[in-house]
Amino acid sequence: MLKIAHIVNPLVVRNPNSDLLFAQPITLHTMSLARNETNTTDDLEVKQYAAFYTEDSSSAPADFETTAELDRSILDVVPGNDSPRKLPFLSDILDRLYKSAPDADYLIYSNIDIGLWPDFYQQVSALIREGYDAFVIGRRTLSTEFMALEELERIYAQEGSPHYGYSCFVFPRHHYPDYVLGDTCIGLQPVGVTLAINMIQSAKQYQYFGQGRYTFHLGDDRVWNQSLLDKQHIHNEQTLDTVVSMLKAKTNLTTRAITLLHDYQKWRCNYVILKTHAPLLRNIYRLLRKLGLYNWIAKRYTSSI
Repeated sequence: MLKIAHIVNPLVVRNPNSDLLFAQPITLHTMSLARNETNTTDDLEVKQYAAFYTEDSSSAPADFETTAELDRSILDVVPGNDSPRKLPFLSDILDRLYKSAPDADYLIYSNIDIGLWPDFYQQVSALIREGYDAFVIGRRTLSTEFMALEELERIYAQEGSPHYGYSCFVFPRHHYPDYVLGDTCIGLQPVGVTLAINMIQSAKQYQYFGQGRYTFHLGDDRVWNQSLLDKQHIHNEQTLDTVVSMLKAKTNLTTRAITLLHDYQKWRCNYVILKTHAPLLRNIYRLLRKLGLYNWIAKRYTSSI
């Protein structure tokens, strides 16, 4: 029997303008429904876990298993924080999943705003049995016309559109001790790239699946896109640099890992140029971009603002 352990980080949503007010209940409910779709005839066992802070304990579903409570956040390592969100470290969440699910074959981490289609775990199981030993699942973007639990059938019925991104990760439990994540926190770029590079380095057959109907997100507002140069994002950017250096010290990066890192640096480079207000500096960056110096521009962080 294939055993899967899936973890999320639920929270009490205190911001009245947050999309998590409607997204999180749908995520947690669809996770339960997808788990209930599995049974012994599928030769598949799924356990779901919640990792949270003490003050968020009421957000954990009763049918989820709970890990030890989280006790650190980015607020502990980023002084003078200009965006004081209490975001946990990815490694703290995954460490708890690793310890709580000693008999699991595969671990899954997904964002708390990512819903699942009912056959999600059967699809994941099929991909594993095909030989993929680590993979990222891209979500589909659905309309926000339906956002209530009572409208779930209408939500499921939507086709949606593929969205390239990193929000759901599947990997063997026995690979996890080799991962190097540092103090990268969730909820901020480039946490998905940091985890995916580790997955690629350890996997024999890694893949990105972005076209199927596995997971979904309601709307595509990209709130995170407004603050990619704040101190918390800079922390995650610098942590990625450290992680890549540590992985390189262990072994050469694979071609796929290098490609992912290059693609992210190119995207980051374009964002820095977009946010550069000084015309002369912006033109210099554009020239350097033509020369292929994406990484150099991507590392400018806040110096462009």
